[in-house]
Amino acid sequence: MRSEATNQSPFEIAIGQQPLTPLALAGDYKGRSPLAAQVARSWNEQADVARSYLDKAGRKMKKWADKRRRPKEYNLGDMVMLKLLPQQFKSFRKVHKGLIRRYEGPFPIVAKVGKVSYRLELPPKLKIHPVFHVSLLKPHYDDKEDPSRGESHRAPTAVVRSYDKEAEYVLSDKIERRRVSQQRRIDIRNKHGEKLAGILHETGSTEIVIICHGYRSSKDRIPMVNLAAAFENEGISAFRFDFACNGDSEGSFQYGNYRREADDLHAVVHYFFAEKLSVAAIVGHSKGGNVVLLYASRYNDVHTVVNVSGRFDLRRGIEGRLGKDFIGRIKQNGSIDVRNRRGKIEYRVTEESLMDRLTTDMRAACQSIQQNCRVLTIHGSMDEMVPIEDAMEFAKYIHNHRLIVIQRADHEYTFHLDELASFVVDFVNKGSEHSLLSGRADEILRSRF
Repeated sequence: MRSEATNQSPFEIAIGQQPLTPLALAGDYKGRSPLAAQVARSWNEQADVARSYLDKAGRKMKKWADKRRRPKEYNLGDMVMLKLLPQQFKSFRKVHKGLIRRYEGPFPIVAKVGKVSYRLELPPKLKIHPVFHVSLLKPHYDDKEDPSRGESHRAPTAVVRSYDKEAEYVLSDKIERRRVSQQRRIDIRNKHGEKLAGILHETGSTEIVIICHGYRSSKDRIPMVNLAAAFENEGISAFRFDFACNGDSEGSFQYGNYRREADDLHAVVHYFFAEKLSVAAIVGHSKGGNVVLLYASRYNDVHTVVNVSGRFDLRRGIEGRLGKDFIGRIKQNGSIDVRNRRGKIEYRVTEESLMDRLTTDMRAACQSIQQNCRVLTIHGSMDEMVPIEDAMEFAKYIHNHRLIVIQRADHEYTFHLDELASFVVDFVNKGSEHSLLSGRADEILRSRF
């Protein structure tokens, strides 16, 4: 393609000649090479075929376009309506297309430009080129009975937006007051007189959600903090606390301790009952999931329970911490010391504390949960600590149960914290709605795999 400034193509400027193309070759080439002549003829034949198809397509398009085309000519002084498109004129691009009339005018014709265009007399406020194709015009017919009948009281077409007028009245108003959350530490005593340390995310709501941590964990682990923040964003107060012997709470660590931690949770629930708050749900992660289920099986005062990655068969998972033949060794020595990688003793497992875990029957606990208690179990499909089969066992024995498996999530939901929080908050928010429903539980909540 030649430049208007140099009258040469970029190739011609760089090389000194135009590139050789099929169109530059003569179809009647009679050189020494028969193959070259054949190629030249083939190129020209292909070019002719392409031209014929383009011509055919053009005629077809013209045929259908002409069916809708009506030849129209105007005289000088005729009044016409003008079609203005927002995408063509900058002065209308900031106006919503629903607020623009299809035609503006009327405007008088002052000159004919070429065969199919006309120059209009436009108002100075309409800063656009005054020459338009005939397809954008249509004749204007005056209303002889009432000339003012078609007048519009809308703002002038050139006005894009205006802020120079005061509001005459307000149709409606809405003031949105977001609850400001406050976090403060609260110490609650359990029935053994030990202080249970917790953090209250207070939003001023009348409902509160209690969040329980897992084995040798604390209220400050990321899943617990993230869940509390999610409820806080929903305007629901949340309380995350440390069980006795964990985190900032008092007491010495004991292996097992499932029933005792359920008692700790009972002390926390009744503390907030005494504060005139309604406990909307109890949520537990890992071992905390077992604790909230044990609580629901013993007490029927909280009707929404969320079990996140809890273990169904408590006989499993012990060998990984205590080693092989742990029962024989504990009977022989009376206890087993669990050491860290540096060889330092972290805690001691006694036969009594081991039996506390082995005799905790989660199947019986699940079957004891009342029908009016809604239970959600969430489990990661790639949980490296608790196999996903445990989650399916919970779904088998709890009456009013829903199961959600988060694909590719690990035990700590490292890359799925937002997804976890979304499911938990949604389930708790629907608690009041589901409490009004009646009928079979499997018709209310269906397991999702």
